[in-house]
Amino acid sequence: WIPDAAREYDIVMRALSRALWRNTSVKCRFQQQRFINLIKIVKESKANVDEKGEVQQKEYSKPEAGNSHGYVHKKNGQVAEIRGLNGAQVGEILKVESKVDVLVTELRSDMLSCAILGDPHLVREGNKVAQTGSPLTIPVGSGVMGRTIDVLGNPLDGKGDLENVIYHQFQWSKPRPVVTNATKSMYPVFTGLSTFDVFRPVVRGGKFGVYCTEKSASTDLALSVMESLSSQNFYFVYVSIGKSSHKDDELLSRLQLHGLLDRSVVVRASEESGPMQQYLAPVAGCLISDFFRNNGMDSLVVFDDFSAHRGAHEQLTEDSTIKTSIIQSYADIGNHFCILPKDLGGGSSTALMLSKYLDNDSYSEELSSVLDSSLPIQETLWRRGQYPGVNLDSILSSTPSPFQFPMITGFHTRIMNVLRECHSLARRASIAKELGIDILEESDNDIETEIMFPEKFQALINQKSSVPLQTSLIGLYFATKSLLVDWKLNEIGRYYEVVHEFLSKRHPELLFKWSLEQPVPEFLFHYLDDILKEFIKESKQHSKSSQ
Repeated sequence: WIPDAAREYDIVMRALSRALWRNTSVKCRFQQQRFINLIKIVKESKANVDEKGEVQQKEYSKPEAGNSHGYVHKKNGQVAEIRGLNGAQVGEILKVESKVDVLVTELRSDMLSCAILGDPHLVREGNKVAQTGSPLTIPVGSGVMGRTIDVLGNPLDGKGDLENVIYHQFQWSKPRPVVTNATKSMYPVFTGLSTFDVFRPVVRGGKFGVYCTEKSASTDLALSVMESLSSQNFYFVYVSIGKSSHKDDELLSRLQLHGLLDRSVVVRASEESGPMQQYLAPVAGCLISDFFRNNGMDSLVVFDDFSAHRGAHEQLTEDSTIKTSIIQSYADIGNHFCILPKDLGGGSSTALMLSKYLDNDSYSEELSSVLDSSLPIQETLWRRGQYPGVNLDSILSSTPSPFQFPMITGFHTRIMNVLRECHSLARRASIAKELGIDILEESDNDIETEIMFPEKFQALINQKSSVPLQTSLIGLYFATKSLLVDWKLNEIGRYYEVVHEFLSKRHPELLFKWSLEQPVPEFLFHYLDDILKEFIKESKQHSKSSQ
């Protein structure tokens, strides 16, 4: 074992965990067990050399004689004061006789201050407490795929014990990995939703927020994004925070129905698990995602929902269980998400943070301060069948995303210019109606078309499409230039397919794959303006046939 043990330990552990991941078939059980044994050997070797860090783990595993049992002296909310365990350390897990775990958060001269990792009502003064000698850890690796676990790493799905996993010590505050090629972190991933792909791209290695008053709407959106990214070889960590057992079971059924469960790890911190587990759940999801990222894979972490994490933080702060500000907590969680260069693994970790609207506007501002981008979902649109339910006003009032590909930027600029003009006209029509002048009754069809256009366009961007990205861009460009003339609101659902069919028949040259890194030349927009005349004729024929 060479003197620079810490550096070599990290290199060997990374190599072994990568090998463990790649040998997951039944035929390779022998190799898997061999890798697990090698990992144990490496850990023991590291403990013998690193006197500063790993000596503490030896003390964890061997509590001092005579001090392995104590009792609950006092309970205050989410905090239990333990006496009689002088050998315990900060970060160690203790077991209360009522089958509730507590986490040592502070050492005092005559007692331990511990956070209750479960229902605080089950902990009573006088309960016996046993020292485990183990820190709080979370399992990572191929063995957690398709499994449901709690924040403590215990399986909750009835499928037996976890196998082929590595246990990482729980670490809240973690420095962000150094990214030598920062431009690669700006690469968006495509979801099939125009709302995101064109106007608010979800960035690979970034942090994206979705605000909604209806939990079901945001969960639907998360599953849709996961379904799109599964074809792009993403792995998923779904962190469910503050939900009922019924809602969690429903989530698992939906993951199974969409074919996503085998590529997902579900971390549950239900409403019955207590505020401490709900507070720690995001970090557990981050540590699992770090394994994928560090081993050259792409992962998406879905936090559903983040407002429950905020509520848990408030409870723990009131009891003085934690002293970290919510902004610092958000920043520490955000440090896990990035894309690594090849020499550091080459993988990425992306966050999709779902959160409820709260009465306190400062909450949204605090969370948005650590996000790369965010969008609100309007419940009324979602219930009307416009999915994901993003109001056009929020698109128009937002600044352009700096993460767009050059190919999209030219389309985005032209589309937004027309949208702002038409939106202003619609506003003037609304004011006229308030004055008793209903200009919708005017015989001028152009005025009526322009007034209805924002509503039609809003319905257009709130639908999922399977057509290629360039077809969506051309379709949106045609929509702004033609103001969706001869298209009724209930026909918008077929718009992208009609555009794709038109291009396939008349102009297949436009369906060749475009370079995302190259801006669209100016002459192509002039060419599209000429093609638009043909498309409007096709649209009229479509309108007549539908009638």
